[in-house]
Amino acid sequence: MCHKQGLSIVYLLQKSWFVKTENCWVGWPKQHVTNDVYWYLCNRTGFYWSLLFTLSTDHKRKGGKIGTYMKRDTIATILFVMFLLVWIASRLIIFPFFVIYSASVESRIIQGVAESNTYMFFNGLLYILQVLHIIWSYMIFRIAYRKVTRGKIEDVRSDSEDDKDELSEGEDYKGIPNNVKDNSPRARPKFRGDKGYQ
Repeated sequence: MCHKQGLSIVYLLQKSWFVKTENCWVGWPKQHVTNDVYWYLCNRTGFYWSLLFTLSTDHKRKGGKIGTYMKRDTIATILFVMFLLVWIASRLIIFPFFVIYSASVESRIIQGVAESNTYMFFNGLLYILQVLHIIWSYMIFRIAYRKVTRGKIEDVRSDSEDDKDELSEGEDYKGIPNNVKDNSPRARPKFRGDKGYQ
């Protein structure tokens, strides 16, 4: 995944619209797509199509929490700070002030794109995504606040999420030690002589 992101940056650096986003709309809608961009888009489209069919069967990946699981607080903190900086730069600065601005404002100034249904639909999706970014940012900042005040990184999305994965070692899903036999009524099968048998 990292090498693909690096490849995308190499492609973008060669384009005039990487810095001057208004160049995205020069010649719109009949614009020539270079071979490198064409194959890159094909590659990314194939990747996301594959996710569409495999997302429901994939196991949850928790690579971001590996520092916490390994009890390496320093590693977890460094990775979280790096993630936080990249998130702020990409989701709260670049996306709204460059991508949304270009699609909403520069497209109308340079090419006179009318406020058609297509214009409203796709720009509406961008604004909805930005609202989600703000919500997710709030959750991330809560994690950062807890790190500063409590000294550890905690996931604030859900207190009940992945409870089974967080059971202490030696316990089953009922919270009973694996080496202790459960003779409680809830664990014993019902027989004809038992009270309440149906």
